[in-house]
Amino acid sequence: MLTNYHGELELNLKAFGRYMTKKLWIVLVATVFWGIVWLMIARAAYVPMYESSSRMFIKGNSETTEESSDTLGIYTNYFIEMATSGPVINGVIKDLKLDTDYTGLMECVGIYKTSGVNTINITVRQKNAQDAQKIVCKIQEDAMELLRESFADAELVVIEEPYLSVQPVAQNHDSMVMYGAFGACVITLAVIVFCFLFDGSLKDEEDVKKCLNEEVLAVIPEQKKGKKAIPEKEAYRLLRTNLSYMQDAPKTVCVVSCDEAEKKSNTAYELACAFAENGSRVLLLDGDLRDSSLRQRFSRNKVQMGLTEILSGKYDAKKINCQTEVKNLEMLLSGNPAKDSTELLDSDCFKEFLKEVKKVYDVIILDTPSMKDSIDAAVAARQCEGTLIVIAAEKTKNQEAKDIKLQIEKIGGRILGCAVIKQR
Repeated sequence: MLTNYHGELELNLKAFGRYMTKKLWIVLVATVFWGIVWLMIARAAYVPMYESSSRMFIKGNSETTEESSDTLGIYTNYFIEMATSGPVINGVIKDLKLDTDYTGLMECVGIYKTSGVNTINITVRQKNAQDAQKIVCKIQEDAMELLRESFADAELVVIEEPYLSVQPVAQNHDSMVMYGAFGACVITLAVIVFCFLFDGSLKDEEDVKKCLNEEVLAVIPEQKKGKKAIPEKEAYRLLRTNLSYMQDAPKTVCVVSCDEAEKKSNTAYELACAFAENGSRVLLLDGDLRDSSLRQRFSRNKVQMGLTEILSGKYDAKKINCQTEVKNLEMLLSGNPAKDSTELLDSDCFKEFLKEVKKVYDVIILDTPSMKDSIDAAVAARQCEGTLIVIAAEKTKNQEAKDIKLQIEKIGGRILGCAVIKQR
């Protein structure tokens, strides 16, 4: 996070490292994609250029000595200075009637020393091969003329005459590809870092502790389909143990979350299975009386009597079959959707119902609708001895988590801690 929950600058490096590792494939795809795009652009915008060049050196009429070597170096530097000067370049443009200016032509001209103190290379690239050859000759001629005006004994010796190019110069696309790929990599990384810093989600259990100041009772790895669920089962056993051995261990546990995407209902079911596995007689209550996930998952019939009918006084609880395939676990589904679900969960009938089932079962787990959709979960939490908050790492926003805690505390509910669902 960019700032912690007290407004101070902070960054969760561990979570950031995991986040970047997961998003690395996006960087690689973007880098390759834009590298290819820039390569295609470079090829589409390719303009054939022809090159002509000449090599020469300047000598004097005197014998070559140490002193004359210095003099020849002066001649060479002066020649290069004249060849790149405004009078020479502008004269070339005027005499050859070129459609450019000084700056434009100098971008196509290269004049530099090669091996030896007084050896010079002039290279020109143009769209027209003949223009390139003429420019080299003209620069060579005009610069030498100015040199002789200052140094009469200077003499130009041409080693390689300007040639007429037949094939265009091969364009190097590597730099275009490199710039495109590098730019894409940097921009993609910047976007990913920006998303990490400002998406406002709780990244891991450390963020949850800092945000809510509540104990994380278990970190549950989210299993993919077809994978063995051993780590997940162990996490639910740890959650069961932490709930069982806390002070004033609750007998009725309300499971809440901000959104259904946090897999709250699955957490409630697996927690109930973990208690049943330990020998406790467990009742899983489906308290989502509007759009139940448990009903969609376990109900074999389209219409099934459940908690709604019991609280409405339309059906006797003793007549409902709550048996499941899991030993020691019974489940009471919500039944038909209820428009007055909040009133039913806040009724004296529900309080009496919980009192009665507590006499029969060792543990009652109450699944509720997401707190983002209604206040039913908060109302139901008040009826239970403790509330477990389910947080989905990298999905649940820190402000949403704070709102859940605040809402439960307002109605006088007891928060037992948090279960963090974490992607592997």
